[in-house]
Amino acid sequence: LLVNLFKNKEYQDTILAICILEIMNQPLTFSLISEVSLSNAIFSSELIQNTDFIQLFPSKNSEILTKSSLYARNLLKNHFKGLYTVNKLLDVAEKFQKLRSNGNIESSIYNALLKFSFIERSLPNENKTNMLIRYYEQLKTRIDRLERTPHFWLQYAMARIAIDDFNNAQNCLDTAYAKAYEGYDTSY
Repeated sequence: LLVNLFKNKEYQDTILAICILEIMNQPLTFSLISEVSLSNAIFSSELIQNTDFIQLFPSKNSEILTKSSLYARNLLKNHFKGLYTVNKLLDVAEKFQKLRSNGNIESSIYNALLKFSFIERSLPNENKTNMLIRYYEQLKTRIDRLERTPHFWLQYAMARIAIDDFNNAQNCLDTAYAKAYEGYDTSY
């Protein structure tokens, strides 16, 4: 089913967005899917009436009917390439960094895109270690001021620990402590 749908890049972006939102436990409204996919393909009757798409993601009243986060994780891990996923997640993080002040949903999506646990769960096992490091390296250059926040360095340290790169993980933790401002809780 996905092979046919992935022939259209916008459909692939839309399916990735649905999976991301499902894992984040966010509403699967067409408008939010469009924002995350960076595409309006979800509003296309060609996609919504596509029999392959309907089998994967039935919809009703401009909303995808949820299946489960495990289903979405399986799709992400087994049917998307790591580099594609990383690049799309970076694009979405960059966009939602600007939208995060618009409301709770936007802020929640942005915060999830910074968390190691979300990124790690979203990537396929193939070449995962390189993709984790690539994600955090690119994130700090694409999002202004992020490298000045202790939370970012903590998340980056977790990615380094996951690949047994303990020296660089310690450097990231040291940087996190150095960036901690007065009143910042470092007990975690």
